[in-house]
This record gives sequence, structure tokens and C-alpha cells, in this order.
Amino acid sequence: MSLTTKSYPQDVITVYKRVAAISIPIMGLYSVFPVLLFVGIPKIKALEGSWDWTLAAIGITMVMINLLIMWIININLWKLEKRGKIGNQWYNHRILLSFVGVTLLILFMVIVGPEIRPKQVAELPRIYPTVANIANNSVILLLMTLFESQREKAELLLQKTQIEKDHIQSLQDQWKQQIHPHFLFNSLATLQWLIDEDTEQARNYTELLSSYLRTSLESGKSNLVNIETEIELLQKYIQLQQLRFGQAIQLNIHKIDKLQLVQLPVFALQILAENAIKHNSFSKSDPLNIEVRQEESQLVVSNTMKSKSTANHSLGIGLKNLGDRYVNLGSQAPVVSKDENFFTVKLQLFQA
Repeated sequence: MSLTTKSYPQDVITVYKRVAAISIPIMGLYSVFPVLLFVGIPKIKALEGSWDWTLAAIGITMVMINLLIMWIININLWKLEKRGKIGNQWYNHRILLSFVGVTLLILFMVIVGPEIRPKQVAELPRIYPTVANIANNSVILLLMTLFESQREKAELLLQKTQIEKDHIQSLQDQWKQQIHPHFLFNSLATLQWLIDEDTEQARNYTELLSSYLRTSLESGKSNLVNIETEIELLQKYIQLQQLRFGQAIQLNIHKIDKLQLVQLPVFALQILAENAIKHNSFSKSDPLNIEVRQEESQLVVSNTMKSKSTANHSLGIGLKNLGDRYVNLGSQAPVVSKDENFFTVKLQLFQA
């Protein structure tokens, strides 16, 4: 809840009450201590006796009553401020009214105090109750200010985290909206080509495409999917490509441990497969080999590299987007390496 709203959360009132219950006895002790020094030490020096514990109890009780009244004044002023009754200017309204209330309390003590206080306490300088009450009220306001400040910081951090989460989700949704039209465009172009070349293969392609889209739609609801689902998507994608390119594309998946316990960003493997098909030339006699294996907490995807003579040597938008998704998910971006024969990408695995 924003600090400028017209209501106040009950949990804050509960915290203030607890702080009041703890602070009142402590502040009461240190407030009455000067009284005991003023009254008790002269008696000890004159060998008139020891500390007057009855006087101490009366003094502490009076101070604690004053502190309780101060807390009640300040908590109710805080409520009024949150309701918008006294404005939102912290230093111009609530604190000013707080000290006005304390001033009235001091006047009451000055007028009525001598009639109810013990004779020894009544002999104290009149300035002491004034200074003590102002000091105690300042401490109360400081405690409330510190708590309010920490609460505001926590709320701002929560809002920032939520904004970042929404931003990440927006990027993920935007990326999904981009990949499906791109994939469908290529798939429909392939289907049209197969219809002209091989009707039976076109029928198989349509069935496989339908199965792939069904699985991808179910998986696309989440930003992360388990490895088993991601590999199933990759296998169906490669099968779609093999209906067009035949055995010119080969997929080799090594055993992966704990398939249900580790995850990847959805469509991560498809992006790498698309990147390999797009940037390399291949044939049945010299196929494109894509290999997937696990290395501890990483999934390694590599493919044989034989760049097209007319290929764009950039890594492609898809791979860049995959790196951005990893960063937005709070993980290390994929590590890309290549040599004369292989292009390799290492993907960090997420714990399910």
C-alpha cells in the first residue's frame, strides 16, 4: 500500500503498539533517573538514608503515564495523516501537532503537577518536566520515522521487483509472439513445397506440425519447461525439418540426468536448431549433425559447422533474444564458442 493512500494498514498500528509497550518502561527508567539523582544523592551525602524506592516507583509510574499519552497522541495523529485528515506534509503537520499535544501535557503538569507530586519531586526545577517530555516525544517520533522509512523502502523494493517481473514477462510474451509467426511462415512454405513434390509427405508433415503446435502451445504458457518437454519439442521440430531435408539433418541426444528436475527457457533448443539450419549448408552426403549432451549444470548443444557462402555471419536475432531471456531470468547468458568444425552453445540449467 502506498504511503499516500487514504487508509492505514492495521499491521503498522500493531507494530507501533508493540514498540510502545517495549519503549515505555525503558524510557520511563532513564527519564526518572535524574530525579533519583537530584533527590537521592543529597540524602546519601547527608547520611540521611538510602534511596527512596517509593519515590522511584511513583516517579517511574508518572513518567510512564506521560509516555503512554504521548504514544496515543502520535499514533492517532499518524492515523489521521493516513486518512488525509491533516495533510501529507510530514514535517508541517503531524510532527507540529505532536509537539502541540506535548505542550498541552506539559501545561497540565505545571498546573496540576505540584498538587499530586511528592514534595521532593515538586522541588525539582520546573524546566526538567518540559525538557524530559520534549526529549521523550522526540524519541517516539524518531522511532516512528525510522519504522516508516524502512517500511517505505521495503514497499519501493517490492514495487521495483514487481515492475522488473512484469518487464521480464512482457519480454517473454513479446518473444513468443515473434517466434510463432516466424515458425509458421517457414512451416507453411515447406508444406506448400511438399504438396507440389510429395502428397504423402505433405500429409505426414501436416500431422506432425499439428502435434508440434499442440505441444508448443501447452509449453508456451510457462517461461521455463523441464528438459523432457524441451527435448520432445526439439525432436518434433527436427522431424519436421527431416520431412523436407531428409537425412541431411541428424539429431543425437545423449543421456540426460534428472529430466524432471531441471528446466530450460521454452523453445531454447529450437532456437539453436533453427540457427544451425539457417547458417550452415548440408546435404545427405555431408549432413548437419546436431548434438545435445549434459555437462554438470549445463546443457551443451553443438552442431557441425559449414557456413553458407552467402550466409550472414551474425549470430541471429533468435540467439541474441535467448541470451536476453537468460539475463532477465537472473542467470548467466549462454556461452557461445566455435572452431573450424563445430559451433557450440552452453546453456545453464535451472532447478525445477
